[in-house]
Amino acid sequence: MKRFKNWLDLIWRFCLVIYAPFFLIYYLLGIFDTYDFYSIQMLNMMVYIVGFILAFVSIYQTTQLKVDLKDVADLHTKLKMKHWRVVNEQPSRMILEPSFDRPFRWVIKSEVELIFIDGNATLKGPRIYVRTLKRQLKNQKVFWIRKPLTILRDSLLLIVLGMTLLFPSNLDWQALWSQRKILAEPLALTEVQAKQLGNTNENTHNNGYAVENDAFFFYVESNNKIVRTNHEFKEKETVISAPNNYGGLRDLNIIGEWLYYTKDSVLHRVQFDGTNKEVVYDSPDMLEMHIVGNESYFIMENNNRNLYKIDLNEGTLTKLMDTYVTDISIYEDSLFVSHPEGKDGEFVVDQLSLVDGKKQQTLFKEPANHLIRWEEDYYYLGSDTTLKKLSIDSSLSQTSLTEEQLDYFIPTENGIYYTYQLNPTVNARAALHHINVDGYENELLFEADSIQGLAQIGDSLLFTTVEDELSYTTRKIDLKTGEMEEMN
Repeated sequence: MKRFKNWLDLIWRFCLVIYAPFFLIYYLLGIFDTYDFYSIQMLNMMVYIVGFILAFVSIYQTTQLKVDLKDVADLHTKLKMKHWRVVNEQPSRMILEPSFDRPFRWVIKSEVELIFIDGNATLKGPRIYVRTLKRQLKNQKVFWIRKPLTILRDSLLLIVLGMTLLFPSNLDWQALWSQRKILAEPLALTEVQAKQLGNTNENTHNNGYAVENDAFFFYVESNNKIVRTNHEFKEKETVISAPNNYGGLRDLNIIGEWLYYTKDSVLHRVQFDGTNKEVVYDSPDMLEMHIVGNESYFIMENNNRNLYKIDLNEGTLTKLMDTYVTDISIYEDSLFVSHPEGKDGEFVVDQLSLVDGKKQQTLFKEPANHLIRWEEDYYYLGSDTTLKKLSIDSSLSQTSLTEEQLDYFIPTENGIYYTYQLNPTVNARAALHHINVDGYENELLFEADSIQGLAQIGDSLLFTTVEDELSYTTRKIDLKTGEMEEMN
């Protein structure tokens, strides 16, 4: 019974003094919000914690040993030289405390009782201290209590203990660093309407290569620059430029007097004339970025594709969904999210409130990528990446509009434009097609080695063709006349 009580005493001391500070620090950093509680890593963490506790109990549990002790005349001097302090002394009995083994000697009851009678001594206390004292009384060397070794041991142990708690975490350290950096260097405030959408869902799902406001068109030209024109595509000026064939400019949004864009998935903003360029969020893991008002919603790719939002003025980063998210769209005050649900992992598309983040309803149960609400229907790429159509009424069944596996599609007043995935066994070149909203009247419009992105601004559809992996050409289709021309 005494041994059991001794074990319980050691366990709660270990958890309270050793692990509790880590839990507090991780809670304040928001690391627990990144935990995947049903993962194998969570099981690994629990196994390691139990292993550390058992090792701690084994090392420090109370034990008793005997040792020959013929000469006690200079015992005080010897104990002091061996890093022991006498805290209580009686005839034939001493209570000792070690001056080594920080911080663990502060965690446990570190006292060692020494009773000596007729040339024999009985030592009682924590096992590692009793064994150490026995060796010292027999004039044997003990290396582990030397200060450099204890510092190295304790440092490595604390690192291992801390890392153990990160096993079930989907933590993105770069995201935390970026958040800290933004909070330390706040951006100039942008006054906008709360519901202002930075770009259309149609453009955003097609890499956001173009955006417009009441005065200007902005679009990515030739894969390496962002240009600004008036609504007649005249008075062209370069706002952002990059090296030839760069390919990292996308996700254009307009909020207030700022043009937002990503470069290598790092969020920037710049004023319309190209001045005052700023880094908004420095994390190269942003996908499906939608900006509404002063908030950006996006999927963090390397963090298990969890859903986040960031306040563009204050820089505060918030996790909205701790689950694998495949797609998001924003309409009015609602966020449409495609993700697996339940133990079976059945994919659903949920409608969440942008105000409080609460679920409003499940729109339908099926994987959906690039979800677009257009008139009375939902259009999206299904699990096989073919184009699907589903009535918002939900009383009508889903229909497939294409047999090809698509890269991009965009519905317009003039029908649906799409590009399909390049597959050497099926088609040697990428192609741009046009169909009506029911999937009929298929028309081939253009072929190239590759076609990147689709975007509608005004009455024009923009896309970029690639030949020989080096020649990028931005092209425009007039949606009223069907005429096509180069933009370079």
